[in-house]
Amino acid sequence: MADRARGRLVASTSAGASVRLDPSASPRAGAIRTAVLTASGLRRLEAKKWLSGKYAGRAGAAVNVSVSPAYASDPGMAQRWADFFSSLLHGTELADLDAYIAPLTEVEEICHGDALGCYGSNHLVLMGEPNFGVTPESVARHEYGHHIAAHRLNPPWLAIDSGTKRWASYVGVCARTGAGTAFPGDEGANYALNPGEAFAESYRVLMETNGSAVGYDWPIVDPSFRPDAQSLAALREDVVNPWQGSSTTIIRGKFLRKEPYVERAGRHAARWGDPHPGQRAGRRS
Repeated sequence: MADRARGRLVASTSAGASVRLDPSASPRAGAIRTAVLTASGLRRLEAKKWLSGKYAGRAGAAVNVSVSPAYASDPGMAQRWADFFSSLLHGTELADLDAYIAPLTEVEEICHGDALGCYGSNHLVLMGEPNFGVTPESVARHEYGHHIAAHRLNPPWLAIDSGTKRWASYVGVCARTGAGTAFPGDEGANYALNPGEAFAESYRVLMETNGSAVGYDWPIVDPSFRPDAQSLAALREDVVNPWQGSSTTIIRGKFLRKEPYVERAGRHAARWGDPHPGQRAGRRS
């Protein structure tokens, strides 16, 4: 898992359409720029008061959910989010998730800047209601994609930067990184070519299209990472059957002194090069 906290977000104008802030546009124009959940952001999160608990989701998995006291009048909110997260395609990493739901102003304070959500060190922060035409569920799917990657192996890379093993192999992250067309972990100028972001967005698409890769938008990551059904199938396999690393087989024994091979047949014995028992030797020239 990556040591440094990193922020993630996706802004969606519909269930399957996502947008990112144009730095030249107003931050209230319907799209939001990427935020980073820094160490100071984590401290701000931990300093705030939360209504916290562990909730059993409908799918049976327990989820840690904390909601802002601003939502005290909605006692069912935490349970609804537990149901949501447990309904996502997930593995054992779900047990490590700490989800925080807060009004947008509090999210911006924690995540810093005009952010709808952020993720780092098992902490997933997002707004509790739609803002600017953006659904919190779409943000949550993207951020949960980062949580999955943070709990997967992809040596020599960090999966949170490069995506999970099978998915990254399918989309060619290694070759692309060498060619300068992918920039693992780059949250700055090369954000759109960051395979870590492409993976998180692909997970969102997996959830929102049920793996069909049909009927979705792809505006925040470079089109060269646009998922198809095969890449989503590889991603799904990485979620439900995490890559455990290359296997090594150790065979112990010792070599014996070389002897001519002997085939035994009853009382007969033959060495390689000798006539087989029951056969007559031919004449030698």
